[in-house]
Amino acid sequence: MTETATATKWNNGVPFEKEWSGLGGKGEGGITYATVRHKAIQGGWKPKQLAHSVAQIGTPTPARRLMLEGGTLAVQSTPPPPRDYVLEPLIVSGKSAILAGLGGVSKTQLMIQIAAHIALGLPFAGLKVGEGCVILFLGEEDREEIGRRFGAVAADMKLTPEQRAKLEARIRVFPMIGQDMRLTNFASGALEASGFADEIIAVSQDLAAATGVPIRMVVLDHAAMIHGGDFNKREDVAQTMREVNHIAQTTGAAVVALAHSPKATINAEKSSVADVAGNAAWTDMARGAMVLNAMRDEEGKKFGIVPELRSRYVSLNVVKNNYGPTGGAFWFERVAMPPWGVSPLHHIQLTPMPKAPTGNDAKLRERIFELIRSHPMLTKNQLEQKWAGTDGVLKASKAAVRSEVEAMTAEGVLEFRMPTQEERAARGIKGKTSGIFVIST
Repeated sequence: MTETATATKWNNGVPFEKEWSGLGGKGEGGITYATVRHKAIQGGWKPKQLAHSVAQIGTPTPARRLMLEGGTLAVQSTPPPPRDYVLEPLIVSGKSAILAGLGGVSKTQLMIQIAAHIALGLPFAGLKVGEGCVILFLGEEDREEIGRRFGAVAADMKLTPEQRAKLEARIRVFPMIGQDMRLTNFASGALEASGFADEIIAVSQDLAAATGVPIRMVVLDHAAMIHGGDFNKREDVAQTMREVNHIAQTTGAAVVALAHSPKATINAEKSSVADVAGNAAWTDMARGAMVLNAMRDEEGKKFGIVPELRSRYVSLNVVKNNYGPTGGAFWFERVAMPPWGVSPLHHIQLTPMPKAPTGNDAKLRERIFELIRSHPMLTKNQLEQKWAGTDGVLKASKAAVRSEVEAMTAEGVLEFRMPTQEERAARGIKGKTSGIFVIST
């Protein structure tokens, strides 16, 4: 910066040397720039406007991120193509989703099974899938356990050698136990991107290039492993979710992050976004949120499942869906495979117990009691198809038998429940059944 003293007093009249010499002995600091500038102004000099912006003093101006063209709106006259679902209508390509649940409820198992169905292009739980590649980052499983789980799933699905080979080609699973898989960490006192998201993007692109098949889903298991900040601090969670969405947008894959549910939700009557532990930004910045729950007592009563068997059943509840319906539940039964030490989830349909008792036929009721005493553990199908009818043992129509049985069940004199494995074997019950009737004690 340069200023010149052009005051008349300094150019003419009193010699400059005399003025300068007179200033020299004033103060301990000697002659300063401020002294000279002050004297020049006294002499009539008017200073020019000083440069003050970053650009004027030579430091580059940061590039603008927002340009008018970037917000251009194109109003379409025809509908665009349908949304590209990975699991229709729950999970969408290029978007993020959260799957929450209490520990041990089978969240990882569920995602492994969904991954297998996506790789093979097979429907899952009756829902259409988008076929392609899947990458899973499992923070609590080692390679041996991963092999055990996928082996059990392949055996349960009865896959052919060709289908097994397709799984191996299209799925990559990274055992991250004991490794740092944080998408964010602290640097210079602030939560910043760790760079791991870029590694995920790179390996996703590698798999797509190697197979010629697009990446359809990336699974991050779980939130505690990918988040480097405070779970209850909104700006921290938002920073991590920005990285999750960055992966989704760049790869075009759906990114599903698994999260824990607070223990306080155990007694909740129904699932909600509050079932996702931590700040609401986890679900606010995701386009979908699901909760996997063990069967609650009220649900067990509703479907006639006895308390001893309720732990075998879990429900997938949609608590947020920006691109489809919310509410409702998909029910699964854990089916143990002892040789593998794994319990795959089987999608099932549960039927609510009858609600409104309407029967009041004492003679028919006694015949039903006698039939169940002599043939314990009758199924609903056996009762109606084999024994009903005016020529049958019960001497009543199917509708009349059904009405009386509903009344007896509602009154508690009969119990309708799922059979145990021992009861299945004893009565020769094979395959799926809605339940059996037993006399209440």
